[in-house]
Amino acid sequence: MAKTASRRVNANVKDEVLVAERREAIVKAAVEVFLEKGFHAATTRDVCVRAGITQGTLYNYVRSKEDILYLVCDQAASRYQEAITAALDAIADPRERLVRMVRATVQAQYRFRNHILLVNREAHLLDAPARAAIRARADSFFNLVRSIVEAALPQGHPRGASAALCAEMVSFLPVLFAFRPWRLKGAVEKNIDGMVDLLLCALGVSDAGPDAPRSGSRPG
Repeated sequence: MAKTASRRVNANVKDEVLVAERREAIVKAAVEVFLEKGFHAATTRDVCVRAGITQGTLYNYVRSKEDILYLVCDQAASRYQEAITAALDAIADPRERLVRMVRATVQAQYRFRNHILLVNREAHLLDAPARAAIRARADSFFNLVRSIVEAALPQGHPRGASAALCAEMVSFLPVLFAFRPWRLKGAVEKNIDGMVDLLLCALGVSDAGPDAPRSGSRPG
């Protein structure tokens, strides 16, 4: 098995739970600040003010502004896979796994739409090891999506021969939430359901069935 690219962000604090909590707050603040000001114009002090921490505290959890950008990109990539894994917990039927994967992907891309926009704008500024690590995360997510599509669309299915293309469609189409939000009018739940139905129809499984999960409430 090929070694997965990685990029470590060092912290002075040894408590892993505290590190995760602090970095969550730092990333949340950074997404807002970097989108407002741009990565180059924004400062670590701007991020600290938005996160409600001092610069001294910040540097216990990251070493640089580039570390923060990497954490933003890494969170965007990893949270998609986490969302799918959670949605598929204890689900064995391949078709139901496909339906749930599509919905989880659409919901996650809505929830992290600002991350997606920021990654698209600024990820090229990361150094080569960081870009490789993010690419590896994205590839892992895509491979998971493709494996679910392949399992649900067996040989002989009209879409089965194009599983990789189908996975690309499922992975990419929901970024409309980030790139063209002004085009998506009306309730969030309606747009999410519409996107899910469109993707399932394109996959040839448009009849989701009465027990298929719906969005229920607005994602955070």
